[in-house]
Amino acid sequence: MPPRIAWLFARRSLQKAVRNLEQVRASLQEASSTAAIGGRLSETGWTTVARFREGGARYIVIRQSPASGLAVLTDAERAVVENMARGLSTKEAACELGVDAATVRVLLMRAARRLGVRDRRSLINLWRIQSPEQQTGDRLPDHG
Repeated sequence: MPPRIAWLFARRSLQKAVRNLEQVRASLQEASSTAAIGGRLSETGWTTVARFREGGARYIVIRQSPASGLAVLTDAERAVVENMARGLSTKEAACELGVDAATVRVLLMRAARRLGVRDRRSLINLWRIQSPEQQTGDRLPDHG
């Protein structure tokens, strides 16, 4: 390959790599700004319900977090979270409640969404803080 053609080929490859890097950087900035918005919302009593794009614009659907805390949980969600806070595994909680393990996972996800937390550990910590019957036991460390 003549040197001029090799140089042009290398230049085009480098330009393509830079464009790809810029796209990745832009999506990372977008993701971090969306996460920051979600974090600030939850601190102020709002919960993110959905995120979507339409016509090039980003939308975040939010709702005000209920002031009543754990009262928004259904009986099934409450039972599952209570069993998890007692230290039971998903399968053990499913056996105790007479449901499938997948049902336990779904109920945990719904409870977390209703209370505006992101994961199981945060949900259990919240339960231990707010539940009057769960005043024993230490909080689990929140590792995200």
